[in-house]
Amino acid sequence: MPDIRFTAKIPLTIDCPQPMESAVRYVLEGEYESHHDVAPGVTALDILDIGANVGSFALWAALRWPG
Repeated sequence: MPDIRFTAKIPLTIDCPQPMESAVRYVLEGEYESHHDVAPGVTALDILDIGANVGSFALWAALRWPG
């Protein structure tokens, strides 16, 4: 099976194994978007990704809240 390539709403292009496509797409298209922005003056945000699976949320979160 060929890998699927897609670009998420937050600019990110990954090669994804076909069996994981729907799960990765679900996360990268913003399923966990909370519209929470880092408060002014805050330079770091800790994110705990429990049960990370293939890491798509970690990738999305790193792009959503850089730094």
